[in-house]
Amino acid sequence: MSCMRGGDFLMKPCIQLKNVSYQYPFSQQYAIAHVDLSLYEHQFYAITGLNGSGKSTLASILRGFIPTFAKGCFEGEVFYDGIPANEKDIHELSLEIGYVFQDPFNQISAVTETVIEEIAFALENFGLDPTEIDARIDEALTKTNLRDLAFHHPYDLSGGQQQRLAIASALALHPRILIFDEPTSQIDPLGRQEVYQIIHTLKKEGQTIVCIDHDADLMAQFSDEIIVLQAGQIIAQGAPKDIYSQEIEGLAYPTMTQLAQALHLEKNTYPVTFEQAVQLFRKEYL
Repeated sequence: MSCMRGGDFLMKPCIQLKNVSYQYPFSQQYAIAHVDLSLYEHQFYAITGLNGSGKSTLASILRGFIPTFAKGCFEGEVFYDGIPANEKDIHELSLEIGYVFQDPFNQISAVTETVIEEIAFALENFGLDPTEIDARIDEALTKTNLRDLAFHHPYDLSGGQQQRLAIASALALHPRILIFDEPTSQIDPLGRQEVYQIIHTLKKEGQTIVCIDHDADLMAQFSDEIIVLQAGQIIAQGAPKDIYSQEIEGLAYPTMTQLAQALHLEKNTYPVTFEQAVQLFRKEYL
């Protein structure tokens, strides 16, 4: 399935939210309020906003955790490929939508002895054939550059390596949609770059990605659309160049955009990536 907005046709969203609101138990306010959102396959969506703006709650709704497992007040409708969420098999949905937590300790099972066993854990629980499991482990190790660590204990890995293991475990399930919840916030710069490289590769392969992050440079480089949340509502949505040409309270801006702002360039010319900045500055100053 693909989407060609502005092209010859428009395919139905792989996930669609209609007037969705959610309030946690004992909370006095909605974490998500009146959200309408359509996501399409083969796109990279970045979700950003201040802490407490509802980013993780929105991700939990997208993957079906809310309201299936979480208690609270849920309003609105969620559709997967046009099918209402309450008609969707939760087992099937858990295979279709992969989720990578902010902290890999929340994802590593703590019952396996090696990286290979950890990747195989979910596959075995879903009852896949051993030959298929081996093939998927091999593929996941390659994509996350963990082959040399295949027989290491998961808790002997660095933070960045553990996050790559969490990604490998999610990838092994062959999800149609992969959701990252601030995947680099708990790791050092080297580990962050390794995770970015995996995300870059997945994007080139056409993987549908939803990434919650505060890293404006990452979002500017990889995302097709940026969704900005504030107080549980979507206050802006669009291509990186459109989003970063606006003045949005609390929004982090890419390094190159900040440089253009400091030079007092026209807003509609603001670059959002290094490549765009090089082209602009050559035109302006050479």
